[in-house]
Amino acid sequence: MMQIAQVRGGTLVAIPPQAEPDHWLTECVGFDIADRICKGLAIVDADDRKKGVTGEVLPLVTVRRTRSGEVKDSPVTLLEQRNSRAATRRYE
Repeated sequence: MMQIAQVRGGTLVAIPPQAEPDHWLTECVGFDIADRICKGLAIVDADDRKKGVTGEVLPLVTVRRTRSGEVKDSPVTLLEQRNSRAATRRYE
């Protein structure tokens, strides 16, 4: 989602295991979408507790050219991939 990258790209973020009403992600994309993102990225630790994402840097929005020369925005976000390195590879 482009708006997440525009709002928080290049910054350290924390994403809880489920959406919270006053969290930046909820304010950015709405509660329902934020909850889907949070639950999709949550992990279960060895003690069977859900944990969110902490200390991740969201990539900035990048602009790329297609082979035909067309310019496209390429939002590289954790929503699309499990981690920023994999998301970045997708657009290389």
